[in-house]
Amino acid sequence: MYVPEHYKLEEWFPPFFFNKMFPYYGKRMWEFMDNRILITADEIRKKYDCPFIMNTWFSDSMIEMYGLHQWRGFRDESCPYLKNEDTDPFGTLSIHRRAGAQDSVPIGDISVEEIREDILKHPFRQPFQYITGVELNVNWLHIDVRNWNKRKYGIKTF
Repeated sequence: MYVPEHYKLEEWFPPFFFNKMFPYYGKRMWEFMDNRILITADEIRKKYDCPFIMNTWFSDSMIEMYGLHQWRGFRDESCPYLKNEDTDPFGTLSIHRRAGAQDSVPIGDISVEEIREDILKHPFRQPFQYITGVELNVNWLHIDVRNWNKRKYGIKTF
């Protein structure tokens, strides 16, 4: 089981799910996550030497500074962003639902766009080797480890 150095469990899970599961599983909740996204998030944080903000629901001071966020890691069935009646009415296709994605914002001198450029320019270098999907044209960094042939098609961008 991989346990990130730089993240708390709460940063990866929404409040209802966390509060329901933590009493039973405790730190074993890390096993719910794909270890590739956890390793990648930790390594990117080390590479750029700055914190990355994910979920903030568990901290009043973080909510005050960065706003309320609760869907930036794993997304359970109650997530309003999961369902699209036309393409995914059950919300099962989201890589967030399958515990393989992270949405975050760096707090430091580097921009989201600079990090995205690094990932797309060096997709097979450490710490980007597991990343197979990157969202473009948003003000946060979405990375994921979806089942995608990166060697053949490059990183999937959307």
